[in-house]
Amino acid sequence: GVCVGVRAGIGRRWRRRAIKFYPRGARFKRRATLKMSRFHHAKGTAAPKLRAMNSPAQTQLAIETCGPFATNAFLLWNARSAVIIDPAVGATKLLEKARQLQKNGVKIEAIWNTHGHFDHVCDNALWKNEFGAPVFAHAQDEFFLEHLREQAIWFGVAPPEVTKIDAYLKDGERVSSGEISALVHHLPGHSPGSVAFDFGDFWISGDVLFQNSVGRVDLPGGSSEILAQSVKKLFSLPPQNRILPGHGDATTIGDEIQKNAIARQLLAQIG
Repeated sequence: GVCVGVRAGIGRRWRRRAIKFYPRGARFKRRATLKMSRFHHAKGTAAPKLRAMNSPAQTQLAIETCGPFATNAFLLWNARSAVIIDPAVGATKLLEKARQLQKNGVKIEAIWNTHGHFDHVCDNALWKNEFGAPVFAHAQDEFFLEHLREQAIWFGVAPPEVTKIDAYLKDGERVSSGEISALVHHLPGHSPGSVAFDFGDFWISGDVLFQNSVGRVDLPGGSSEILAQSVKKLFSLPPQNRILPGHGDATTIGDEIQKNAIARQLLAQIG
């Protein structure tokens, strides 16, 4: 995810920097095009077909990669309920799918945010206004959501409507919206209020861990030492657990333990 500092002096601190974020080597101009919407699927699955996840409630998942920073947005649904996770800029295919689901009697129950950076929460108000869905996010990232317009302006994107957090996500608690539920894990470091949603054999984890990389820590509230602790927590999971990150392809804990040199360098900081 990306964000900018909007407290006194912080915005100036970042203003002249090149915009860099992981996966490593990706660079984007300030006025990036918004015409980047596409469906993204884990390796081994055919795009743009929607795939079913194994769960008792037959929950299905669609992922759309969209916006100027190629952010992954997630829509989960079953026969009665649906939840949007990180409604990024221009997730038009997911919005269209949600409208179809609503016509078929599925209620769009909630908006869940992994963290408050602009590219992950830009369309919170759009989804909230259309479906009446409350916004769930961690209290420590509330500042970023309150200053969403400043974040957007800094990146040269039309400022969206700002909407407040309706319910706070807390570490170790289960969040349930209709028939969609997940365990919340607080994983700070990329941002103070970053969380992951644990659905059992897969986690939607925001910008903590990527395929062969980790989240950036050079934005306000970021900390390499704290991120290292969060990555360490993820690396304690079973190796077959899938990680669906905020950018890039899905991966597994086992693959990242074996292949992610950047994560190993980060973990060396804490021994």
